Amino acid sequence: MATYKLSDYLVYSLGKKGASLVSQDKGKIIESKPSKEVGVSFMRHSLMISDFRLALEAALKNNGTFKLAVWREMGAIDAVHCDNCRLPIAPDAFFAIDHKDFVMHFFLEADRSTMTLERVANKFKGYWYWKADGGHTQKIGINSFRVLTICLSDERAENLRQVAAKANGRETGSDMFWFARANAYDLQNPENILAPIWRSAKGGGLRHLLE
Repeated sequence: MATYKLSDYLVYSLGKKGASLVSQDKGKIIESKPSKEVGVSFMRHSLMISDFRLALEAALKNNGTFKLAVWREMGAIDAVHCDNCRLPIAPDAFFAIDHKDFVMHFFLEADRSTMTLERVANKFKGYWYWKADGGHTQKIGINSFRVLTICLSDERAENLRQVAAKANGRETGSDMFWFARANAYDLQNPENILAPIWRSAKGGGLRHLLE
């Protein structure tokens, strides 16, 4: 069994031997091929996504009006071609927040400052052209969405916000892309995730997640 100490977390994961014992069905052990080794960087990224989900679920439960209807950690779901290149659509997660009168759809990107701004720019450009081509409707049957990016610092969030403002080629910004600092919310203060901590690529004013 591998153990990782990540700031406030003590995370346990299966090693190679434990990976072969993944489940038990009527007393019979089902064997599986061991998964590849993962490092601290992968664990930190996964925990960043999990922290977001837990805070969101707690905040929506306390709110009472909205609920988390869908949560999927998807990876690559599609691709779009533009400027003679292929740009993958590979969110860290997709989720939907349900209200009795409407449903809001979101893609989540957890940024740990490991990507160059050029790679991030291509990621945002991919979302822009994918939506313009109607890929979101054809692939997963939704009419609109926002891309939420959580970052480690306000400085990184602002840098990415400025990059996203150029994604549509006209550099006018898009309300599709929103940014926030990940430690602006936690399980002690989950309601902060719904509070005005978000900034859009179209104007820098603070926004509420559910507006």
